[in-house]
Amino acid sequence: MIGPDRLEELIGVQREMLKWIKFTSVPQLKRTLETVLTTDSDKLIFEHSDGQASTRAIAGALGVSKSGVALKLNKWAQLGIVERLPSGLFRRLCSLGEVGIDVPEIGSGAAQPKTREPEEEVP
Repeated sequence: MIGPDRLEELIGVQREMLKWIKFTSVPQLKRTLETVLTTDSDKLIFEHSDGQASTRAIAGALGVSKSGVALKLNKWAQLGIVERLPSGLFRRLCSLGEVGIDVPEIGSGAAQPKTREPEEEVP
C-alpha cells in the first residue's frame, strides 16, 4: 500500500508530466484544428460539442442542419478532435480558446441562424 506522502509525490510528478505534454502538444493541436475547422460554422459546432449538447441542440442553436452537424462530429471523432461519449453525445478535446483560436459569434458568416424576413405590409 502506498502511503499518503508517496501518493502526493506521484500526483505531483503526474501534474508535471501533464504540463509538459500539453506544452508540446498544443501547437500541433492548434494547427490541426485550424486545418480542419475551416469555417465559422465548423468552429461553432466544435465549440458547442461540450458533451452536454445533442446534435439536434447544436444544430438548433446555430441554425444549421442536424445531419450536417452529425456528419462533421463523426468525421472529427475519427480524427480524434472530438470523442463520442457512451451517452452518444460528443465532447471536444479542448475549447478553441485553450489553444488560442478565436471563437466566432453566433450569427457570423456561415453559422448565421435561418430566420424569415418580416413581410412588408402593402398599403
